[in-house]
Amino acid sequence: MGDAGESRAVLYSRKIRPPITGSVEGNAMTTPAPSSNNSSTDRLSRSVTIEADARMLDRMKKDSNVRGFTIRCDEREPNGNNSAPSPLAYFASSILF
Repeated sequence: MGDAGESRAVLYSRKIRPPITGSVEGNAMTTPAPSSNNSSTDRLSRSVTIEADARMLDRMKKDSNVRGFTIRCDEREPNGNNSAPSPLAYFASSILF
C-alpha cells in the first residue's frame, strides 16, 4: 500500500438498533417508559465494517480487493478503455441484488 496509486477505505459502517416496541390503544401508540438506569444493557447495537484495497491501473481502470475477491472497473471511451463495467454499473447492480 505504499504506492501513490493505492488506497484503503472503509466502505460501509452503521449501527443497527432494534425497533422501539410498544402497544397500540385506540389510535395512539404508547411506548414503554425509559429505563431508570443509564446502562446500555437495554439497547442492542451491531457494527458492520467492510474494508477494501483499491489500486489505480492505467487511465480510468481500477482494481479493488474485497474479502479476497478482485473487482475491476473502467470507464467508456474516451476516458477509459471500456474493459470492465463502470463504477455506476456496479452501484446499479448492487441495488438489484
